[in-house]
Amino acid sequence: MINSHNAIFSVYIPLLMTVILSGMTYFHWQYKLKYLYLSGIFFLLVYAILSMILLSYTVDEKSFSAIVNNLSPMQFPVSILSITLFFVSVGFFVAQENSFSLFFKIVSSIGILLFMLFGFYSFFFIMAGLASLKSG
Repeated sequence: MINSHNAIFSVYIPLLMTVILSGMTYFHWQYKLKYLYLSGIFFLLVYAILSMILLSYTVDEKSFSAIVNNLSPMQFPVSILSITLFFVSVGFFVAQENSFSLFFKIVSSIGILLFMLFGFYSFFFIMAGLASLKSG
């Protein structure tokens, strides 16, 4: 068990995202979207394993610098790719299921509404941050 607050975001959330993609793969096994889901699962697992390796070593170890020099450059591109594939996969899953079920139409409408509210909320904090700079 990795005892760190960083482990929640870099290990456990990607593993939860992997479980979600696995369920989506189960429902769309006959469609070509399964390859998108499987590639997302692969990159999320690689990211979780890289994060576990980097979090398990302490800075005091002599081999730490060699491990960081070899694994750290791979972690950022893999994280960006895996998170992007996850959100694209969820979008395609909802769009595919949206055409069949009223439930997914309601879920996608609520998701779009929450995304818009989050955008307005973020815009408010960006404007408040710019106003608090007191430049000039």
